Order: sequence, then structure tokens, then C-alpha cells
Amino acid sequence: MHANREKRLVFRAISPCRLVFLALLLCFSVDVGAQGEVAREPAGNGGEQAAADARRQLKSALLSRDSDKRLAALRVARFINEPWIAEIVEPLCKSPDFGERALALEAVANSNPAQGREAFLVALTSGERALRLRGLLGLAALRDPDTVPRLVEIMRGDLDPDLRATAAEALGKIGDIKASVALYEVVEDHYPPVREKAVLALIALGDEALSQYLIDRLKNDHYPHQAEVLRLMALVPDPALVTAIEPFLVSEDHYKRTLAAAAILSILERSGNAQP
Repeated sequence: MHANREKRLVFRAISPCRLVFLALLLCFSVDVGAQGEVAREPAGNGGEQAAADARRQLKSALLSRDSDKRLAALRVARFINEPWIAEIVEPLCKSPDFGERALALEAVANSNPAQGREAFLVALTSGERALRLRGLLGLAALRDPDTVPRLVEIMRGDLDPDLRATAAEALGKIGDIKASVALYEVVEDHYPPVREKAVLALIALGDEALSQYLIDRLKNDHYPHQAEVLRLMALVPDPALVTAIEPFLVSEDHYKRTLAAAAILSILERSGNAQP
């Protein structure tokens, strides 16, 4: 009897506490759930607002008088493809600060290359290799046929082989068939990447004489030139080249056999004719 009575007293003493606790827990759960619904509901509008706020912040940083803030903004702005960035950044392509100019050229080339046409051409006259390289990349992005003569000039005569290669690549992207003659000239360049970029540019231009040109060279050239022609053939997606290469699979020269095998597999893969 006494034990049951004590249990009832304890139960009566604890029950109100439990009720209060449960009530608070229920209110908390409802509140969290409601907040979750609020957070989920405006997701679309919230994203648009965040984008607008982000653009204002980035624009403010790009226009800042503080060079450190501008540089920090340029480093990220060059990866964002929004045309308004080029309009703001283009004046910085004339900055006396080398780093700022380089980043600005990249940002304009990525966001709206048409805005930076003159800046890219000016950059090509710079004594700084990095600026000339970014000028070439900007013209490649611009794809303006009127810039072909300038690019050809660099491809033929610049002392920096990487810039010659970049100019050849830019010509391929522009797609002006008039550049073919100059590209054939630099297929003979002494720097391998220039030769490769020239061949890839001719492929991009859809030049129909390229395969026969390489076949003729393979027949007439001697080692080590034949080895180089085999390397260049590997870039061309034309199965017709395979017949010309096959005899080299049984060459006495192990190096030529290896290059021939790789060239055949590469050609078939690039042309969509590879067999597993």
C-alpha cells in the first residue's frame, strides 16, 4: 500500500514536468519545420537575389581605387563568362601595372572578346611575353578574320616558338581558309609544337590537301623526317592515311614501327573507325 502510494506521488510530481517538456519539444519541432518550409519556399528568388548581390559586390571591387581589391576581383572575374565584366574591365587592359593588364586581358577574352579587340592587338606589340600571349588568346577567342594577317605575321616570324604555336592555333579557330598557305609553311617549323598546331589548324579549316601533302612527304623524306611525318599523320582523322603508313609496321627501324603503330591507332580513333 505504502509503495503504491509513493509511486502515485512520484508520478503526480513528474507528470507535469514531462508535459511541459513535451510541449516545449513540440513547439520547437513545429518552429524548425516552419523555418525549413520558409527556407525551401523562396529558393528560386533567393538564388536570383544572391546573384544580383554578387554582381554588385564584384562590380564594386573591379571599380575600386584600391589596387589590391581590383587584383583580387580580376583573378576571379577572368573565369566568369558574363559580358558586363568586359565592359568594366577593358580600361584595365591599359593599366601601368603588368599583372593587372594580364588579368584584365584574360577577363575580357573570356567574357566578351569583341570588347577587347584593340586591347588584344596592342598587347601583341608589348615587350612582355605574357601580354603578347594573352593578346593572341584574345584574338583566338574573338575569331575575327580581319586579324588573320597579324596572326600570320607572328606565326611566321616571332622568335618565341610558343607564340608561333599559339598564333597557328588561333588561325585554326578563326577558320579563314586563306591562312592555309602560311600554315603549310610552318608545318616545316623546327619546333615540334608549332608543326603540330599548324596541322591541327589545317584540320580545323577542313583543308582537303593535307592528307596527300603528308603522304607525299612520307614517300620523299628520309629518316629522321619520316618519323616526324608519322607523328603529324597521327593527328589527322583520315583513314586513307593508314594505307600509306602500313608498310612502316614491318620497318627494320623499331622506332618507325612504333610510330607507325601509334599513328594508325590514333587515326582510326580520331576518325571514329577504331575497333576494340
